[in-house]
Amino acid sequence: EFTLFNPDGNAIWHDVTNKAGKLSVDFSNYTFSANQTSYQFTLKETNAPTGYTASSETYTFTVNLKDGDPEIKYDSVNNWFQNFYHWIVGNQPSASYDAVSSTLTVVNTINQYTYKIVKTFSGVNDLPDTFVITDQNGRRYTLKDAAKQGNTYTWTGNAAYGTEFRLTESGMAVHGYYLASTVNGQIETSGTLKITAEEKNNVITFSNTYTAQTRTVTVTKQFNGLTDEEVPTGFAITGLGEDLTLENATKTDDFTYQWTRDVAYGTNLTLSETGYAVSGYQVAAAVNG
Repeated sequence: EFTLFNPDGNAIWHDVTNKAGKLSVDFSNYTFSANQTSYQFTLKETNAPTGYTASSETYTFTVNLKDGDPEIKYDSVNNWFQNFYHWIVGNQPSASYDAVSSTLTVVNTINQYTYKIVKTFSGVNDLPDTFVITDQNGRRYTLKDAAKQGNTYTWTGNAAYGTEFRLTESGMAVHGYYLASTVNGQIETSGTLKITAEEKNNVITFSNTYTAQTRTVTVTKQFNGLTDEEVPTGFAITGLGEDLTLENATKTDDFTYQWTRDVAYGTNLTLSETGYAVSGYQVAAAVNG
């Protein structure tokens, strides 16, 4: 948006550029006095497009009346043009004047905004060292480069408005675990982050949920030197989340009992047997031989 100020410093006109970034200003609507032959106007950019910084420059134009018609001069260039000029907006910090086409070109500075790439995980103590997020240009975001708090890694950077990142994670598999991956809540391993003027929106979140796979554990108990009737009914093995008793065992022969259970991968088990004493017998107990 641009605003035109009259010689008294009052705003007399404002408008915005078209889709091509151009704007024409017509001075002929201003009422010129027959008693004055020279007028000075100023033009300022009062608002820039989203993601850009408005020019801080003030552009001065001198209007001289010639044969009753306004003849306009951009003060920094010795060139005259009749009734209007064009205003063009781009994305580099510069301004220039084309005396041939009577065109003033002002180019805005594109803004830089902060962005965040966030990685969360659950179900394991930490991510594997092989984990990495890579963008479309080959830039790698590794764990050693991130800030870590609890089960969250964060990478922070700055990029120009409108920059688009295509990000893909890899190396997140952990042996013995099932993996579920999402990007911003969607079941994906890749996502797009486009830089906006609202920094709170410049965040992409990768999440991994790890679930331990199960392994089958078989526990076998043998009683030797006893008759079937002498096997102690109060026998139990503890440490597998439930007591393994003769009642919930599978009996494979007269003196062998067996239990089969599914246990999460990586679980450390410490099993203990109790209630194996039999009156009148000495006990020699062994585990795995």
